[in-house]
Amino acid sequence: MEKQPEVAIVKANCLLFEGYELYWLFGRSQLEFVLKDVEVFASPSSAGSARYRDTMLPVVELEDYFGLTPGTATGSGQYLVVRTVRNRTKLVKIIVKTSYALKVHKLDAGFAKISSLRFSQNGGDVLGFYSFAQDKIAAIPDIAKIS
Repeated sequence: MEKQPEVAIVKANCLLFEGYELYWLFGRSQLEFVLKDVEVFASPSSAGSARYRDTMLPVVELEDYFGLTPGTATGSGQYLVVRTVRNRTKLVKIIVKTSYALKVHKLDAGFAKISSLRFSQNGGDVLGFYSFAQDKIAAIPDIAKIS
């Protein structure tokens, strides 16, 4: 029996994007830890950073990074420690601030690639867009480029 890969998905806190409800999609193996609260240190040159296991990591709100119109989420959300490898050699990590809870799903055949979409800001920092339900799409942020 073939094991289906798992993906982590979280709703984006933004208005509709090109008529779709937008979600962020990460490979389950990219997700290192989920934090309920962190102390974010602001800096003039970046959005902020937070201490995670004795290391300072950048804190990114993907909606801001991609220039999306903010939504109306009022929940406290979560902080996701996400990792990837840059140039096949260097491990990089960032903390992604979310307004909604993370959900883990089995990856199934219902995900269909959409090649016609692009964010107007930092659009090259997305690995792809996928339709997974009627009027719902998932964007895969390129963590290596964002970091």
